[in-house]
Amino acid sequence: CIFLTNGSTAGILSAILTVCKPKDKLIVARNCHASVWNALVFADVIPIYVTPKYSNNMFLQVDEKEIQNILIKYPDVCGAIVVSPTYEGIVSNIRKIKEVLKDKILIVDEAHGAHFNISAAFPKSSVHCGADLVIHSMHKTLPTISQSALIHICSTKIAYRNLVDSIQMVQTSSPSYIMMGLMDYIRAYLQNNKRKIHLNYVKPLCDLRRDLGKLTKLSLFSYYNYDISKIVIMTNNYLTGYGLAQILREDYNIEVEASFESYIIIMTSVADNKRNLQKLLNSLLQIDSKLSTKKAYTVNSDKIPNFINSYMSVRDIKYKEHILIDINNSIGYICAKNIVIYPPGIPIVCIGEIITKKIITLICNNQNRIMGIVKNKKLYILVVKGGYHG
Repeated sequence: CIFLTNGSTAGILSAILTVCKPKDKLIVARNCHASVWNALVFADVIPIYVTPKYSNNMFLQVDEKEIQNILIKYPDVCGAIVVSPTYEGIVSNIRKIKEVLKDKILIVDEAHGAHFNISAAFPKSSVHCGADLVIHSMHKTLPTISQSALIHICSTKIAYRNLVDSIQMVQTSSPSYIMMGLMDYIRAYLQNNKRKIHLNYVKPLCDLRRDLGKLTKLSLFSYYNYDISKIVIMTNNYLTGYGLAQILREDYNIEVEASFESYIIIMTSVADNKRNLQKLLNSLLQIDSKLSTKKAYTVNSDKIPNFINSYMSVRDIKYKEHILIDINNSIGYICAKNIVIYPPGIPIVCIGEIITKKIITLICNNQNRIMGIVKNKKLYILVVKGGYHG
């Protein structure tokens, strides 16, 4: 385990720089954080995209069968990078993915899972499920300073010296000792206070999730392999997630982690306790009771295109000549820049994708929530000049 002071971004960059050589192919889950594409540019890697399952306008788990299909078509890939858990808390079956990859390298961006080892109530960390490299953002789910992160070497396939060399390329040579000291303190606190944490946080959290079953219009999202620390509330067309977030903020002084058209994400951590969680429960139950019995909203259900791979390296696309064109005239062109929905910072359109009518519809439906397009009366998109594939 190596402490990182430039966040999980440094971990992702160094992992890909360590694992891949120029022009290597790497399986990339298309819900990866935007920093993965920066790493692909630095390392000059060709992404072979795998699309996780998608439902209720959110990415679910990566299916190991999809990985298997890619390996049949691209047996020369050097490995894969996947996100588990997702922003919403959904966990992929890392053990099965690794079984499919066999001796190829598996990198897991487990940024939102640094707390998994606290209790058996949480999913098992990828560290213990066969991954070769695992990256954690301590600051996301544990009480540490922003940019506090970890990278774990979990197999003998990764040489410690090689990884450290890569880290030194992307991380400051003057790391914060305050940050590292707090990281080490929290690590020791978690290790030495598991019973206290269970009584003060984990048990009340389980009680909260049970009692949220009393909601009649809103509902608590759950999944078969799921991080229970994430409280994802589905609005079920009674209002939008944005509306629910606004009510919680203005009327109850509760700030959500993120809001979307059909749901909100509320993050809990070891810093929470029974009183805080009870306040959240009471607030949601009260809001639920005040909602009209009529469903007033229709939520657009956008389907993420099931794009499989880019025919050229991200670095090549990055340094080709680009032009801005009206999005309505962009069908058949190669997208030259990720179009990202933030938070959590994942692309809904990836660099290298050939733009289709479905992609244009997806962008237009989400134009107020995304980065990577230019708005000037019309919508404009950056494409590769001369890269028309119509």
